Amino acid sequence: MPTNKLPDLNFKDNPTKCCPRFEPKDWDKKIFVFDKKKFVKATTINFLHIPLTMSSMMKETWKKITDAGADDKKTFALLSHDPSPWKGEHYFWVTKDVPDVNNVALAEHT
Repeated sequence: MPTNKLPDLNFKDNPTKCCPRFEPKDWDKKIFVFDKKKFVKATTINFLHIPLTMSSMMKETWKKITDAGADDKKTFALLSHDPSPWKGEHYFWVTKDVPDVNNVALAEHT
């Protein structure tokens, strides 16, 4: 059954000090619908699909998101796509529009 809500994450279970531990059981065999969900879009410079500017992009974008209070305190999603070997596009799940970034909403395709 499709859902428009992501599973809650345990941000205290964070052995890498970067991201909470991923629990696949909360995601398996589920369809997540991101229709009209808000995201912040950021890009990286890639070399043959290897992101070269990922660290700086993540730090700068996440700071803007948290400064705006647009981070979800229970869950997190970052979708990535490489439209070419030279560029990466990254979509951060947010709860509201964020100033001075590229705010986008994904639309469901039928």
